Amino acid sequence: MWQGLANCYLKLSRHSDAIKAYKRAVLGGSTDITILSTLAALFEQQGDMKSAASFQHQIIAETTMPGTGELTPMAAKAHLWLARMEIVKQDFDAAERHINQVLKGHYVPSTFLLGLMVGIRRSQSPSK
Repeated sequence: MWQGLANCYLKLSRHSDAIKAYKRAVLGGSTDITILSTLAALFEQQGDMKSAASFQHQIIAETTMPGTGELTPMAAKAHLWLARMEIVKQDFDAAERHINQVLKGHYVPSTFLLGLMVGIRRSQSPSK
């Protein structure tokens, strides 16, 4: 029910109401990973990177294969998102840890790695 309401709010561009409804769906026990992904994206759009990162960490926890540590595409994408944020903060050690998790997790989405490299180059170029 909460997810349906959140989807309606999202279509109406009522993002703060959508966030509240999605959070209620998660608190109500929904295990739909797309909710976590949507929440992360909404918080990123609002500039709340701390909350966005929190949901990315939750995606990793929910989607990494238990026992093997093998990453699903969603977990790999979340690690790469977190790596990109660490690069922006110039915490290159933390970014490297996230990238290594993706490499260790046996799932390397080439388009994400390419985007990450573009982000690294931009962060290293001198500011105007």
